[in-house]
Amino acid sequence: MVTAREGKLGEEVDTRPRVERDGKIYVIGETKSKVKIEGSMIVKNPDGEEYIVKPDAFEKKYKATSTKGVYEPIAEPIKYVVLKYDIAFKAPWGEDMYGVKGAVLNVSNIDDVYAIQNEAFNKTYTTEPIKEDCLEF
Repeated sequence: MVTAREGKLGEEVDTRPRVERDGKIYVIGETKSKVKIEGSMIVKNPDGEEYIVKPDAFEKKYKATSTKGVYEPIAEPIKYVVLKYDIAFKAPWGEDMYGVKGAVLNVSNIDDVYAIQNEAFNKTYTTEPIKEDCLEF
């Protein structure tokens, strides 16, 4: 479950994901983004990370629960790659983004590749092993 609220135009969100390394939790700066589209939602993951989701994408990714402001992700498999090294890259929204060793890159949409830090990924997603005969390259 996540919480979400409508963002205000021009509101800046500074994501601060939590990363576990060597048994310790670190908060790292990641990216800053501004609400540019009316109706965009600011989503807060269980680990406290916040990010902006455009209205059309929000409707596809989340559904309301009986509790006001609480949403359930719509279960949809994602394609991802686990990082073996710390990386930095330009996020689709134009800001620098960081991924640390153990984080994942969501590569479900080549035009919207982004990092999900390990702590956030572990609290937000469940994984299933891929069958050997189903691997795609």
